[in-house]
Amino acid sequence: MPWTAIKGWLGRLANAPIAGPRSIVVVGGTAVAREGLGHRSLRLERFPFVIGRTATPRDASGGICDLYLPDEEPYQVSRSHCRLVWRAELGGFYVEDTESKLGTAVNGLRIGRRFGRDSAPLGQGENVIILGQDDSPFRLLAFVDEGRSSSNGDGALPAPPPGGFPA
Repeated sequence: MPWTAIKGWLGRLANAPIAGPRSIVVVGGTAVAREGLGHRSLRLERFPFVIGRTATPRDASGGICDLYLPDEEPYQVSRSHCRLVWRAELGGFYVEDTESKLGTAVNGLRIGRRFGRDSAPLGQGENVIILGQDDSPFRLLAFVDEGRSSSNGDGALPAPPPGGFPA
């Protein structure tokens, strides 16, 4: 099944009605990232949401990562790499790099201590988040829904893509 069919379905899923006013659906954009996500998509409705390569309490808030992505040397993903946050004062979702060693790219914009800016906004619809260098295999697709409802208005989630999901 073509990857574009899955992306289209996820875009429809991100625009489906949800229990809260805002959410992000995250899916792996590469085979390595899909493996790290257990070949599933995640609907995020609680923020901040921490992404990193540790399952032990090491992130800035003292908690574990919400999304653990196993990585091996040479590391692309830091222990507590970044977090997805809702900034009410700015009215949108942001990715904040949590002082990762190699930085994060959000829709092509590099953020992190090496790049002089620690966050970047996520737009409505599809966004690309790369953990580490530009050629990193840890590429995530984040579909943002800021409270818009589905076109059918019945509250039902969209049907999966034709042929289901790849194994």
